[in-house]
Amino acid sequence: MNRLPAALLAAFLLLFGAGFGRAADTFEAPLPPIQFGQSAALSGSVSQLGLQIQVGIQAAFDAQNRQGGIHGRRLVLQTLDDEYEPERAIANAQKFIADDAIVGLIGVVGTPTSMAILDMLENAAIGLLAPMTGAAELRQQANVLNIRGSYGQEVESIIHWLVDREQLRRIAVLFQDDSYGRAGLQALSQSLAVRNLRIHGQGSYLRNTVAVKRALLEIVEAQPQAVLLVATYPAAAAFIRWSRQLKFTPRLVNLSFVGSEALAEALDGVTSGVYVSQVVPLPTDTSLPIVQSYQSALAAVAPDLAPSFASLEGYLAGRAAIEILHSTNGVIDRHAFLEALRATHSMTLDGEVLSLAGEDGGTPIVLTQFNPQGQSVMLPEHLLLEH
Repeated sequence: MNRLPAALLAAFLLLFGAGFGRAADTFEAPLPPIQFGQSAALSGSVSQLGLQIQVGIQAAFDAQNRQGGIHGRRLVLQTLDDEYEPERAIANAQKFIADDAIVGLIGVVGTPTSMAILDMLENAAIGLLAPMTGAAELRQQANVLNIRGSYGQEVESIIHWLVDREQLRRIAVLFQDDSYGRAGLQALSQSLAVRNLRIHGQGSYLRNTVAVKRALLEIVEAQPQAVLLVATYPAAAAFIRWSRQLKFTPRLVNLSFVGSEALAEALDGVTSGVYVSQVVPLPTDTSLPIVQSYQSALAAVAPDLAPSFASLEGYLAGRAAIEILHSTNGVIDRHAFLEALRATHSMTLDGEVLSLAGEDGGTPIVLTQFNPQGQSVMLPEHLLLEH
């Protein structure tokens, strides 16, 4: 198991010890709780992402519980560890399906894990809200509602910056050899094709490993000007560190799934020339009311945990679930939640508009880089794509 920040581990243990769906001490609910299931990596190579998404959802649920829950019923999040492996996600989904108290799934982390359970959820008529993936396949399912931008949107933002603005032409790619990596690879190929360009060098690695050296050497040989990393933070960090040791210095641009805070920690200062696309606002931008609400809710559930893109995404997922539940007019079960989810095409959360219909959605994509302290800041020439 990879090392976790002390504050994040403490927050997880606090939630685990008290029960994921605990309410405030003063809250008493005579009615049965509204329970959601989540399959996420709580251990293994991408555990920081799973824990951050989980704590973000819990922060939103706890804030609502302190206000009386939904129609007098408190919100409960049941999270099972899948270690970012499809087989474990399938086993977790089977448990949730068998539990009639689970009204829907929320915040499943990753493309391979989300893809693995799609047919099961459709056959069981269970809704899936806010999976942490931008894969196109999950945007074509009637029982799935996405709140984040697609990988196509992210890649288009990146290529617009690299090719249209910076006039770079040789773009390579490192990708994870599974559905996540192939989704990013396809998005890059399509984005380059409309500009009459092709991928200029590529390499892959196996999920839940950091075996990137061979891929790096293959990419170095192509001499690209920039590399898109469709990778998790351990593999991306290994690739970046080895690149710098080899004096290989193209721009290295990551998709949002990498997790900026986890990547910065893994790089330990080796962040020059490293960029990340983001699908939620800066979690430190308190000029936004939604970020103010998020930080307040996060402080209540995990006071020592710093804001992050992933926990903000989890918080938005939790808030989206609350909005959907409010639209059910008091009748809350699997069928009611699924029907309300299917009828939702957009929502506004504290002034932040989420466009949820079609293949594109979420909030505008932004591009970030790391400052000398390892904190994420928007590029001076940051790009916002309208949906």
